[in-house]
Amino acid sequence: MLGFSALQLSPDRDPNAPHAETPGPDSVDLKILVEKGLIFGLPTQLLEMPPRVPGSATERAALGYLHGNCGHCHNTQGSLQNLGMYLRHTTGEAVAPAITSTVNQPIRNMAPAQSPEAVLRVEPQHPERSGVLQRVGSRYPALQMPPLGTELVDKEAVELLERWINEVSASPTEARLKGRENR
Repeated sequence: MLGFSALQLSPDRDPNAPHAETPGPDSVDLKILVEKGLIFGLPTQLLEMPPRVPGSATERAALGYLHGNCGHCHNTQGSLQNLGMYLRHTTGEAVAPAITSTVNQPIRNMAPAQSPEAVLRVEPQHPERSGVLQRVGSRYPALQMPPLGTELVDKEAVELLERWINEVSASPTEARLKGRENR
């Protein structure tokens, strides 16, 4: 098991995210886990203002997906920090690190079988040329992401990332401002 974060247990989770659960009596979130004594010592600010990815519905779902499925390796402290691709969501950033480290950022090392047109991690309005999407959408062992533990492409996630890439602006700052307008 890879684990989970406060964002994934936030009562303000994105209902548009792939595989989102419908809130109900069996739902689990930070507040419920604290009430049951299963989490203790949690900063009260996480209960008062639950973590949330800012942005449009599509951006919020896409960045949440990347956080939950990729951020455990692609972060500022993990074994892949030297790649400079940070997909773990952090609160308080003016622009999400997942945007600044992917949108219009060059692929540092081409993976075997990666399309030669994919020179950027995320190329705005061009999902077919975006390296991140090619890797998430593949199960060829040398290309696929995540690299272990999956045999099938998560089609819902691929569709979500395609929508996000089609919507993302050329500039990360523009993308963030556009996301704030759509909230």
